[in-house]
Amino acid sequence: MGSDREYRLEQPQMELSEKLAALQSAMRAITPDNPAVSGFKVFSQADEDGILAVILDRLPVDRRTRSFIEIGCGDGRENNSHYLLLQGYKGVWLDGSQDNIASITDALGNETAWRKRLKLISSFVTAENIGDILNESVAFIGTSEPDLFSLDIDGNDAFIMAKAIGIIRPLVVCLEYNAKFPPPTRLCTRYNPATVWEVDDYHCASLSYFCDLMQGYVLVACSISGCNAFFVRSDLADRFTSYPVSALYQPFRGYFRFLRSQHPLSMKWLRDSLNAGGGEG
Repeated sequence: MGSDREYRLEQPQMELSEKLAALQSAMRAITPDNPAVSGFKVFSQADEDGILAVILDRLPVDRRTRSFIEIGCGDGRENNSHYLLLQGYKGVWLDGSQDNIASITDALGNETAWRKRLKLISSFVTAENIGDILNESVAFIGTSEPDLFSLDIDGNDAFIMAKAIGIIRPLVVCLEYNAKFPPPTRLCTRYNPATVWEVDDYHCASLSYFCDLMQGYVLVACSISGCNAFFVRSDLADRFTSYPVSALYQPFRGYFRFLRSQHPLSMKWLRDSLNAGGGEG
């Protein structure tokens, strides 16, 4: 039986779960085929794991490569592809923090097996070096058409994406957008290769700006936290109901960053899975 302290900690989680269910219910009434109505968290920041599960499940199996590239992976415990690795995916994690990459390496251990399915890159990404980074990533995963390309660097995201889309053609793209500006506002920060987010409202680009940028892709969902937008390649978008950008847009709800899937996150399941050659094939 849990302690009183554990019980008190669970109360905010119950409230967040109830808020998530209520928002999904309201969303279902307006956009019933929206993948975000089925969002949930395993290792993502909020409900992104569930949204990706729905999106990827609708894509034809013969087009999927079971691979990903995630730029802005953090320390590995909470991102958009940790759960995919546990399902047998192969991919690349990149982060601008050497400490984050070192933490992942330490957590996965000295065994070499995990390096067959996960490549780690420590680099500060710019529009000038993204080409080399993606070419290195493609060489590792063996395709220029990964199932998922996830980008979250809190700054030059739009400029990086503009370059990336000419090098790789992912089936699904997840981008962090600035939810302060609802559609149809089109705004983007100025490009500065040395940009570091100053933890204020000046970051990334608005959702409508990204929709204009993502030629050849269709917006299909946004996370409940108002942080991530999901785009599907146009040749596969007929598997999704078309909704106006304004209907899919989600305002910023930062409190969903504190949503927990159960106990505190760790890298232990991933360590065991990768080093044992495990995960769903």
